Amino acid sequence: MSRFAGYIFLSLCFILIAACTSAPKKPSALPAAQVSKLHRMQLAPRLPVPVKSMERQQLSDTWGVSRSKGRTHEGIDIMSPRGTKVYSATEGLIADLRNNNLGGKVIWILGPGGSWHY
Repeated sequence: MSRFAGYIFLSLCFILIAACTSAPKKPSALPAAQVSKLHRMQLAPRLPVPVKSMERQQLSDTWGVSRSKGRTHEGIDIMSPRGTKVYSATEGLIADLRNNNLGGKVIWILGPGGSWHY
């Protein structure tokens, strides 16, 4: 019986070690000099359309539209075929990459004047 308990103990240790080593890395801090430069810059009054082959006239402004659970929409959805190239709408630093259950892949960019783009 003690041999069985030893195997259980070793198995639990192995699982614990594996779980600890697979934890995601924390994002590193953004370079202070570049962040400072961005804060001093002015945000352009109009941002370019970041999706290849889309024109401004094709967009629908859905900012502030009601969403589920009392939320409001904080963006403009741009629909295009899978594989269409998407570009940054501003100069900036990539601050975070993540998957969002509601919006898919999200890239957070710190832009001019300290503005946030995603």
